[in-house]
Amino acid sequence: MVPSRLDSVTGPITSGRMQDEDCLHLTVTASVEALTDGKKRPVMVFLHGGAYVSGGGDLDAYSPVGLAQRGLVMVNITHRLGLFGYLPIHDRAPANLGLYDQIMALEWIQGNIADFGGDPNRVTLFGESAGADSIFCLMIAEGTRHLFHQAILQSAPLGVRMMDREQMIQALGALGHHRLASSEAPRTTDEMLCLQVELLMEAKKHPSGLMAFGPSLGHAPLPPLSEVSHKVQQAAKQINLFIGYTTHEGAPFARMNDTLRSYFDLPLIGWLIERLMNSLSYWVPGQTGQKPPCYTDRNRELYFTV
Repeated sequence: MVPSRLDSVTGPITSGRMQDEDCLHLTVTASVEALTDGKKRPVMVFLHGGAYVSGGGDLDAYSPVGLAQRGLVMVNITHRLGLFGYLPIHDRAPANLGLYDQIMALEWIQGNIADFGGDPNRVTLFGESAGADSIFCLMIAEGTRHLFHQAILQSAPLGVRMMDREQMIQALGALGHHRLASSEAPRTTDEMLCLQVELLMEAKKHPSGLMAFGPSLGHAPLPPLSEVSHKVQQAAKQINLFIGYTTHEGAPFARMNDTLRSYFDLPLIGWLIERLMNSLSYWVPGQTGQKPPCYTDRNRELYFTV
């Protein structure tokens, strides 16, 4: 797994944890009472963030114990990421394998969660960042309507999601195919991760490069971009939906910028530059250029008008 840039903000949340691309598993957490008293409890399913290249559902930072103690049956899903899960490569890999992993996990929940005291008719998805984007995609995916009943989207990158990513996806897929076609020999996981880093660098050349990997619209089971708004409207009528953002939405991305970090680390004046940047990054010009609304307000406007 490629190290996360978020480590510069959150610290090494994966420190001491074994990480492996053999990741198709989920974790169910329930109280003793849920397992023994015969009652059916609400189920909450968590999808982690990490820009579709890092993270995992069972990290300590996402511990579900507190919610399980409050009477919920909790499920944390881990799925394929990066080029393993989300890069369509001609004759080698179809699109959206990671999304299919999530769908398979939700189907498993429907068939088995009752054995853990959960009610398959009261399933709520919740996720942050890329996890919220996954939920957005599951809302509009073909054949998923019966798999969950409520959804909570936390800090969903809807601005990037609503971009036309197809040109970038085609370019990355072509580059991946070219690199893999150079040899018929099986590739090691490390070799594939090195290719993933190269593709991430290539993605920076495209406007939607902030999300190099992720579910691809227009590839099964997702509709094309032109149908997304209609599909969202249909889904929103059938499920309870809660969408939110944080007080300092997006601020960590300034800290993750390599050039800015080099300035922050300068002796004597680094702290001053960082403080100044924190103040300035609060204001981001709006698309109309008429006024510089707060970055978080721009996200709020996006969330509630999509």
